[in-house]
Amino acid sequence: MMGGGAPSRRRQWEAHMPGDAFGPFPDKPTTLAWYPSPSLSDLIRRFAKKSPYNHLGIALVDLSGGPSIGYAGWNDSRQIYVASLAKIGAMFAAFQLRKAVRAVSTQMRAVDADELWKSIADAWKPAVSHRAPNRPADFPKLKNIFSAKRSGDQWEIDFTDNHDDWQQIIKLGDGLPRGLGFRDRLKLMIGNSNNRAAASCIDDIGFQYLNGALAAQGLFEGGSGGLWIALDYGGHSWGSGVGGGWAQGATAYSVARFLALLETKQLVDLDSSNEMQDLMSFKGHYSSWFVNKLQAENRAPQRAYGKIGLDGTADDCAVIERSPTIDGKLKLIRYGAVGLGASGDDVLNGLIMKLDECMIEDERMAKSGSKYLWP
Repeated sequence: MMGGGAPSRRRQWEAHMPGDAFGPFPDKPTTLAWYPSPSLSDLIRRFAKKSPYNHLGIALVDLSGGPSIGYAGWNDSRQIYVASLAKIGAMFAAFQLRKAVRAVSTQMRAVDADELWKSIADAWKPAVSHRAPNRPADFPKLKNIFSAKRSGDQWEIDFTDNHDDWQQIIKLGDGLPRGLGFRDRLKLMIGNSNNRAAASCIDDIGFQYLNGALAAQGLFEGGSGGLWIALDYGGHSWGSGVGGGWAQGATAYSVARFLALLETKQLVDLDSSNEMQDLMSFKGHYSSWFVNKLQAENRAPQRAYGKIGLDGTADDCAVIERSPTIDGKLKLIRYGAVGLGASGDDVLNGLIMKLDECMIEDERMAKSGSKYLWP
C-alpha cells in the first residue's frame, strides 16, 4: 500500500479547486518517494504471522539515506484505536492551517487582525465548514490560535505563545491554566499528552478542518481509513469513527506516512517539520517504549522522536537513529517504526526488538555499503 491514495476515494473531501495556492487545504497529497521493500516485508512476515504479533498493526520505514525509502507493513490498512497517538494528527492540522493562513493573508486587505480573521473566515467557510458531509459544521477559531502583526505590507502570523519553556510545561502536568497560548497548549498536548490541552487545541482547530487537512495530505482516505479524530479527549464528540470504527483511530500505514514525511521535512514545510519534530522529541512528561526498550538493551538511539498512545492497549510510533556495528563496520540506521494495538508492554517491547533486528538484518543483507559511516 503506497502513495497518497486514489483521487476517487478523496472526492468527498475536495474543498477547493486544484492549483488554488490560497485555499485552506493542499490541492493534492505530497509525493513521497517510498517503495515496498521485499526484504523488509519478508523479515517482518517471519515473526508477524505468529502470536502475539499477528493481530498488531505494524509498519517499518527505512529512512537510512539510501537512494529510496523502503517500506514494509503488516495489517497496515486496519483501522485501530490509538488513543493519544492520534494527537499527532491535530498537531499536523495546526501547522497546515498556519501555512494556509500565512499564504492567504497576502491577499487580504485588512486594517487590523480582527478584520483579517473575518476576511479569511468569509473566504474559507464554504470550503471548510462542510468539508466532511453529514458531519456537524465548524470552523477554526483563528483568533484563539494565531497572533497577527503588521510588518510593512505583510502580516507576521504565528501561534499565540506565552513562551513557556519545557520545564514550565512539565510542571503544568495535566493542568490547563487560563490564558495559555496555542503553542503552549500544543506542547502540553504532545509533550505531556495532556487531554485538556488536546481538547482545547482540537476545539479551536475544528473537526472539519482537522480531518479535512489529514485527508488532503493523504493521511486519511474515506475508502480505507487512516489518522482520524472525532472525539476531542475532553468529551466533545463529532460522531462515530469512519464506518463505525474508532473515533481516535489510525492505520499503521497512515502513521508511517506521517513519520516519513516528517523525517524528510516534507510535512507542511521545512520549518513546520522542524517544529513538529521538536514537539515530539520527548521533552515533556512522556517518553517512548521504543526509546526506553532500546536503551535498556544497550541500543540507545542518538536521535529519536515519536508519540505513544495508552488506553487499554499500547501504541507507539517513533523515528529512531542509531549506529550499530554490523559485520565489523559501523553503520547508520534510521527508521520510522509503528506498532499499534499491543495488549501490553511485553508485546510492544518484543515488537520493538524485532523491528530493530529487521533493520540490522536488512543492512547486513544489503549489497551496497553506502550507509557506512566509515570503513
